[in-house]
Amino acid sequence: MKQRVKAVVFDFGGVLSKQPRAAEIRRMSAACGLAPEAFLELFRELRPDYDRGTLSTTAYWQRFLQAAGRAPEDGLIAWLQTRDLASWSRARRSMVRWSRSLRRGGWATAVLSNMPRELRAPIERRFRWLAEFPVRVYSCEVGRIKPEPEIFTLCLDRLGLRAQEVLFLDDHPDNVAAASRLGLQALVFHSPAQFARELEEGFDLPGLKGRKR
Repeated sequence: MKQRVKAVVFDFGGVLSKQPRAAEIRRMSAACGLAPEAFLELFRELRPDYDRGTLSTTAYWQRFLQAAGRAPEDGLIAWLQTRDLASWSRARRSMVRWSRSLRRGGWATAVLSNMPRELRAPIERRFRWLAEFPVRVYSCEVGRIKPEPEIFTLCLDRLGLRAQEVLFLDDHPDNVAAASRLGLQALVFHSPAQFARELEEGFDLPGLKGRKR
């Protein structure tokens, strides 16, 4: 029997927008004097305080470059800030369209994202469609990050729904596991094609069309 839910909560980076291209990661890692794997490891290690809003953009990249053994030069920091923002700026159009079909059909939608304070406003300006989501919970504004349970609870409170009435989509398994422990229906998002199959098989929701992008 297919699951019925009243709302779908979307991660931003990796679900509503695409992950950074490999070429972009190589470009940024080379500028920092790191191999791509080492760049990504350090990127993830230092990101929590940045996403939580307790570390500014400049302080984040200063700390990053110091850990990488590079001088935190202002010009390099500004360049990294620009490239970081640009790397998250490719919308996943099929998921944006699907969110609209949900709202037309009477389902609630929300965005629940780990997002640094200085990236939030530029991203919302670039992607005007984010304003279509009635509920938007950003880590930098609430001082909590996924997979901490409090940020999920806050999102549920703003939706006015119980955990079991909500489907949560995220590309990070740890975040999906945390949501599941709280009782949300939750799926790891790998690709639109994979998600379309799991959606069709498990949920009484509109189908995902144009799922290649």
